[in-house]
Amino acid sequence: EMTAVGNTIMHHLFLGIFPLYVGRSPYPPVVRDSVIVNAENLGLKIHPNAKFIFLPTIAGFVGADTVGVIFATELYKSEDICLAIDIGTNTEVVLGNKYKMLAISCASGPAFEGAHIKFGMRAASGAIEKIKIDPKTLDVEYETIDNEPPIGICGSGMIDLTAEMVKTGIIDVGGIINRTLHNPRIRKNEESIMEFVVVPSDETGNKREITFSQKDISQIILAKAAMHTGVKLLLKNYNIKKEDIHKVYLAGAFGSHINKESARMIGIFPEIDLEKVVVVGNAAGTGARMCLVSEEAKRIVKEISKNIGYLELGIDPDFQKTFLNSHIIPYADLDEFPKTSKILKQYGNYPTTPPPKF
Repeated sequence: EMTAVGNTIMHHLFLGIFPLYVGRSPYPPVVRDSVIVNAENLGLKIHPNAKFIFLPTIAGFVGADTVGVIFATELYKSEDICLAIDIGTNTEVVLGNKYKMLAISCASGPAFEGAHIKFGMRAASGAIEKIKIDPKTLDVEYETIDNEPPIGICGSGMIDLTAEMVKTGIIDVGGIINRTLHNPRIRKNEESIMEFVVVPSDETGNKREITFSQKDISQIILAKAAMHTGVKLLLKNYNIKKEDIHKVYLAGAFGSHINKESARMIGIFPEIDLEKVVVVGNAAGTGARMCLVSEEAKRIVKEISKNIGYLELGIDPDFQKTFLNSHIIPYADLDEFPKTSKILKQYGNYPTTPPPKF
């Protein structure tokens, strides 16, 4: 037997289901329930009579991977309201408890998975996963996966880097690199775009500098803005405040390495006490493995997929305004982030004029 999870498009394409309507409003999946197929019909290199089980989906943009996250985190049986954020090209966010669950999908893009970032990469050997910047010298301390010489930056490293850059004043809360700082790490590249040198060439595994440019920062801000918007509108539609959230689960392919303080600093989620934030890594895969060894788990995930509501972000009247406000680090209304604001003030980088708010 084999189990699998993935987004709805992956689900349909893998099973040979034409996903025509998933691309058309209201984006319905052709099949929502679990699908069981003989392995030989899919060309899988396991026993030909083995059962291949794709866990159920929720909606056109919320797939079986989200069901796996809900099951692995046990959000579906919590008495308290919890928030799960599964970071990826489409970031799925689930809010709720055993009585009511709502899910949304945010088009956060693949930046945190390494795409559209010049030196971005997946979480593999040699990827920078943790970063600290000295506020006086702007020297960079970093850790890489497997302690190999750095060759790029993975998602957790990008979150750290963006948070450190805003703390130290390399970028302002709008994400713009400060041209007035006189430091050899801050410069224009060959395209006349401002960039920050993260690692000099003599320290890297391929003898190429690793830099983070204004273009890269813009991609990160787009991604985090989509996620923050999703969480904020989910809270609104659930009719609760951020203080009502008992626990936040941060999931994703690189999720076990996320610095939750950095994630909050840049505004991936609202300012919630860090004690409530739990980093759970690849919870979707964990959910699939749990279903592999339990018939009861397979039954439960079917119930989860049937009993969860789905919100289409784009039709919410507050979507555009919230999305634009979320382009500020951490958010246009800095009063909503008192602890983050305090950190910026400590570093002397709190904005002297309020950022624009829509």
